[in-house]
Amino acid sequence: MITIKDVARQARVSPATVSNALTGKRAVAAPTRQRILDVVDRLGYQPNLLGRSLVNQRSESIGVVIYDDLSYANSLIASGIMQETNQLGYTMTMTALHKLDKATATEAISSLVARKVDGIIWAVPEIGRSNSWISDKQPLQMPPLMIIGNEPRPGSSVVVTNNYGGSLKATQHLIDVGCRNIGLITGPMNWLLARQRHVGWLDTLQAAGLPTDESQQVEGDWSAASGHDAFSRLLSRRPDLDGVFACNDQMALGALNAARTMGLRVPVDLAIVGFDNIPESAYFSPPLSTIQHDLIETGRTATRQLHNLIEAHHRSDNGTSSVTVVIESKLVVRESTRRDGAPSGAGSDLQEFVRT
Repeated sequence: MITIKDVARQARVSPATVSNALTGKRAVAAPTRQRILDVVDRLGYQPNLLGRSLVNQRSESIGVVIYDDLSYANSLIASGIMQETNQLGYTMTMTALHKLDKATATEAISSLVARKVDGIIWAVPEIGRSNSWISDKQPLQMPPLMIIGNEPRPGSSVVVTNNYGGSLKATQHLIDVGCRNIGLITGPMNWLLARQRHVGWLDTLQAAGLPTDESQQVEGDWSAASGHDAFSRLLSRRPDLDGVFACNDQMALGALNAARTMGLRVPVDLAIVGFDNIPESAYFSPPLSTIQHDLIETGRTATRQLHNLIEAHHRSDNGTSSVTVVIESKLVVRESTRRDGAPSGAGSDLQEFVRT
């Protein structure tokens, strides 16, 4: 059987360097790492994961908990987590929650703890009190925990998208293109991210001295159908609206469809901006201006940070027990907000530019 010592001897490095090159747990110079990988490939070396886990008192695995809503955002975050776990040499156990309550959350966490995972990524959106189980006093047997998309809590480590900052950019862009009566289609307001995007819209309008009447706000459920209905209600209340911020691209799609049905020209009569930059948004009619946030990088970042927490945990290093990472967003400008004479129909060109 080919051993790590055989690889080290052929690559002219120490066994520890081979281990670091294969797991990513310590930096290895690129030429050295490539030389090691070439030897691994030539010799057909297969790491003994079971033996390594027994020696290190680790399972070399992480647990991931997601919300079973089959959303675009969930799929991208999960993809980022999988990419980074593979890079770092972990296996992954994924659990999907079908309902959000404390008992279900506790059961999911207990199951992962029983599997002796080295750490856990909690990628469940904060909806109502769905994540109330998270506290600064986790049980002693709890492995390191990394949370995605939740309000930072004392003692907890989180990776979050700057939803507030993204909605500032979206609303300010509508103001910059000349909109003065700007409506909002929110997501369900029991979602933390919907509230964050709502506050960004509100603060931007107030700072600009523009109206923020209740009649300018309608709640959707993230679906295109709810965006269509919300837009129709907005226009019935406020026919003077000249701009709309829809808090995700699916609701913006419904709003675009409703505007066309009502005989409104976008962006001539009314400009619309969304949030998420889903791949289809460049092909809406007209192509949609939107906020882009890198959800794959969110998943990758959460995994790297969890890895750091795991390493600190095994060193008994309490100085790095918690961290907060904010993923910034970008404004992507397309035809739905361009008022510079550019074409806005279905046949318009799909060039875009991005503002940070």
